[in-house]
Amino acid sequence: QMDKWFVSYQGSNKVGVNIFYDIAYSSLDRSTGKMKHEFTLRPVVQTNDRMGNVSEPDTKHFLSKDIYTHVTYAEIEDENKAIGDDDYMKAKEKKIAVGDTIITSNSIVVVDGIVNNIESDEFSDEDFVVGLKLNLIDINKTTYTATPLYIIRNRNAYSKPAEVKELGLRFTFDKVLPEEKKFLVSVSEKKSNKREFIVMKAIVFPYINLLWTGCILMILGTWIAIRKRIAENKHGA
Repeated sequence: QMDKWFVSYQGSNKVGVNIFYDIAYSSLDRSTGKMKHEFTLRPVVQTNDRMGNVSEPDTKHFLSKDIYTHVTYAEIEDENKAIGDDDYMKAKEKKIAVGDTIITSNSIVVVDGIVNNIESDEFSDEDFVVGLKLNLIDINKTTYTATPLYIIRNRNAYSKPAEVKELGLRFTFDKVLPEEKKFLVSVSEKKSNKREFIVMKAIVFPYINLLWTGCILMILGTWIAIRKRIAENKHGA
């Protein structure tokens, strides 16, 4: 919130070398209790690989003030770089126990428990296989289940990750920590899950029109004084 306005970032649009960022300014309509859109400013970041990016502000003019808005930080991705199915961000390790909760960018993950009876043709009777059941709830309250596996085969440990493609999440059961009664799990998120954000600065200049009026009057006064001096010199000559 800034002054009487509520400010929200609506998204960006690239035109040539210019990236326009849509910043919506709204106010609260006290009669209805709803937000009312007032205006949108579109500050620009001009991309330049050789000289560096340049931020250009946008301004809303009022009779008694100006609102100056410019972007001080934005993550600018290469639009030609495609995001593939396996393009995940760096995994984050979590030390968890049954009943613990993991927070991701788009869901809440609850560690439900251990699954011992894993049946699959890819495992033999000599393999020790244990799964970690995870229950996921997204922002729409839709539920999902993932069960990453921890496998011991010929005295070697392996992990079989579990993916929830709808949420762009991958879970890897890395290790069992029996002394702590905990488990080590890695959580990876797709790069497409990453939310775009900017850092912006908005400044209100009160009575800025008075400043411009004063500048105009000063220039006008200087011009009149010069003309008067020229006229006096002509008469004196």
